[in-house]
Amino acid sequence: MGVGSAGEQRTNPAGVHAKASGLGISPSVESPDARRAEWTFTPAASSVPESRNLLRAFVAEGLSPEALDVAALLLTELTTNAVLHAATPYQVSLELCGAVLRVGVSDRSEREAKIVVGRRPIQGGMGLRLLAQLASRWGIDETATEPAGRGKTVWFEVDEEGGSGSPG
Repeated sequence: MGVGSAGEQRTNPAGVHAKASGLGISPSVESPDARRAEWTFTPAASSVPESRNLLRAFVAEGLSPEALDVAALLLTELTTNAVLHAATPYQVSLELCGAVLRVGVSDRSEREAKIVVGRRPIQGGMGLRLLAQLASRWGIDETATEPAGRGKTVWFEVDEEGGSGSPG
């Protein structure tokens, strides 16, 4: 499934809803030349590689292979977290402006996303640590969801400069 023009919506056979539109997150660089897309996924394990494939298709030649690999790894971590911990439908939002890619993963869970400190987990707990180490900028924003409730957007930026791990 490819990304269409602004406002175009498509659904693939797996039930992934796609819409090329504005993001629900604020980019660090505003530009009319930015390309944007978002997809909504059900919380299924199969949505993780699907989101990664859509990211790679969306970016195409906009980033170096190394920066694209970092973005794909971080998106995999965040979508896995959404599937395992939020267990709600979630959105992946992308914005490419020049050589800066901003990715957001929004869910409808009130469960706090946090970096696990002080233990060496056998499985889990490393996703946000990777985000802090590899992303150029990152953050967690609380969001309102319908019906009345709270959710969150975990976002990151990757650029050609490499990660500094600085929160936004």
